[in-house]
Amino acid sequence: MTELFRAAAPTAISIADLGPLRNLPGTWMGSGFSLVELPARNGDPFHLKLTATRETLTFTAIGAPIPNRGSAQDDIVFRGVHYLQHISDAATNEAVHVETGMWLYVPATTEPAAGPALVRMATVPHGDAFLAQGPEVPDIPGAPTISPLSSVPTGFTFGGGYFPPTGTVLPAGIPDAALQDPTVLLTAVLKEQTVVNTTTLDVRTGDGDIRNIGFVSANADATTLHSTFWLETLQGSDESEALQLQYSQQSILRFPAGPNPDPAKQIDWPHLQVATLLKQ
Repeated sequence: MTELFRAAAPTAISIADLGPLRNLPGTWMGSGFSLVELPARNGDPFHLKLTATRETLTFTAIGAPIPNRGSAQDDIVFRGVHYLQHISDAATNEAVHVETGMWLYVPATTEPAAGPALVRMATVPHGDAFLAQGPEVPDIPGAPTISPLSSVPTGFTFGGGYFPPTGTVLPAGIPDAALQDPTVLLTAVLKEQTVVNTTTLDVRTGDGDIRNIGFVSANADATTLHSTFWLETLQGSDESEALQLQYSQQSILRFPAGPNPDPAKQIDWPHLQVATLLKQ
């Protein structure tokens, strides 16, 4: 039987067309913080889970161009990366999150009329899959401006003063301000660093871009996701450079709450995640 094989292009060629994704391939490690509001069945209106995290995020370049056939326009060819994300509790090492997916860099198209775009596709074992997209944005000199995240639920409310719950205790090392806006952890890191350049990857889901198994939809429906990654080139005191990845992410879980949950009175509960990772 004839042995078939396909030779891979040199790395410098295979990542040449990754555009803003070009610095992702490799392993990134660091720490972060997760805030999620969950349904409760013990008489409380909801359960607030706060976790200081440790994270490993690995990207691998897809080894060949990806062709998409056109009909209303010519074919397009683009590049992308696989990724695998592991997040654990910084105090207990308990697994918190695992996710596998891809980032794609799609060229400008005429049908539809759109500029170059970023696509993030992923699945998580809770029973969710999503597709998030956003336009390519130019690199900027220096550090990014990081927009705040709000942890306050929206939609129907059942009285004031219910967030945060009485007796909330933050994990060791997490400041009080992170309870209202976790991005303070990212900006605190940047205040101690010299950032010479930033690449921004900003994507969000649209209508129908998240699919959930029946249990998730019925109990804590994941409805939207918006994430921003900042790939930062750091300069040390000795002029050496290193790569840092910071991200903020908000996904919305929709479920009713209160002592007697009413399905007609849905609340949108933010699930917020932030992290600062260094390329190894």
